[in-house]
Amino acid sequence: MSDDGFELDTGGIRQLSPQQWSALRRDIVSRARDERSRLLRQMIASLLATAGTVWRVAGKSHDAVRSATRRHLARQQRLRELRELSAMDDIGLRDIGISRLEVRAALQSNTGPVRQNR
Repeated sequence: MSDDGFELDTGGIRQLSPQQWSALRRDIVSRARDERSRLLRQMIASLLATAGTVWRVAGKSHDAVRSATRRHLARQQRLRELRELSAMDDIGLRDIGISRLEVRAALQSNTGPVRQNR
């Protein structure tokens, strides 16, 4: 309290005049509001920082899941193609320029068939 002349440390609180009581109450309420505003700003800033972190982590997780899904689907497609090649007869494989051994080697190495220019 700046200009009412009252200091809490110097006198008893029971001897305050009504004006001093009002000034003291206004000061206490003002300080409480200021503190509440400061705490709310601090909590909002913390919440926004946390939300930003969560957003970044979610984005990275999404990218990792998408990448893993693409790799899985590509692997499934390769295996499906290799199974189709394995089901073909030797004449059909020779027509497309692949030997039975190349299909078997591709299946064992989990890669696509090795195609040679003939």
